[in-house]
Amino acid sequence: MLFEILPTKIPAYVAPTLPAIAILIAIAVERGALALGNMRLTRVLWLWPVIGAVIAVAALLGMAVFDRSTSVLAWPLLLLGFLALVIAAASVRDYGVEKSALVAIVGMLVSGFGVMQLVLPNLESFWMAPRVVAAVARESCAPGTGKIQVGIAGYNEPSFALLLPDAPRFLDGAAAADFLKAGGGCRVVFVERRQERGFARRAETIGLRIQRGADLRGFDYNGLREVRLAPYHRG
Repeated sequence: MLFEILPTKIPAYVAPTLPAIAILIAIAVERGALALGNMRLTRVLWLWPVIGAVIAVAALLGMAVFDRSTSVLAWPLLLLGFLALVIAAASVRDYGVEKSALVAIVGMLVSGFGVMQLVLPNLESFWMAPRVVAAVARESCAPGTGKIQVGIAGYNEPSFALLLPDAPRFLDGAAAADFLKAGGGCRVVFVERRQERGFARRAETIGLRIQRGADLRGFDYNGLREVRLAPYHRG
């Protein structure tokens, strides 16, 4: 549960716990925890549709709030998955936990497909890194200046190191101005709004003329906060 609270994680984090969880489930089955007479179990299983509904509503609400859009294809899948979870929870006494669990698994797979394949990939506000990479690709460098060098202030997304041809420099606002000023070549810095004041002050101090591009607005799911990145070039 602690790992699930973390915003970002990979399967390797929780993989060592899976054998232990399987053993606990086997012990519970052996001791009659799945018996139909277990009234506490039948009440707890109503968490299936409740959790499914929370996930579906949160995904659709996030899409509406951050991107001002929705996924028409996801709606029937999420509703169908929720209905399957309700049926699974309501039919425990009649068909047993094992059969109801199979119906619940089907419901979770259907609604999970709607969330993971139709909602989250279309939440452009959540995927800031690909948008920054696309903005970098649109930059035009003068002949002979070499590869573009990228600096980022106030938004430390690790995937930039994999998405960009060369790893970017993660800086603060003042260091971003120094990075833009130093050397020649083709350089661009993306400055998050919380770092812009330090960036502007340092640019004025060192006599750096800057030119601002179009803002990139989104949501940082690592820090759970809205972000606004502004690209700057030498003016």
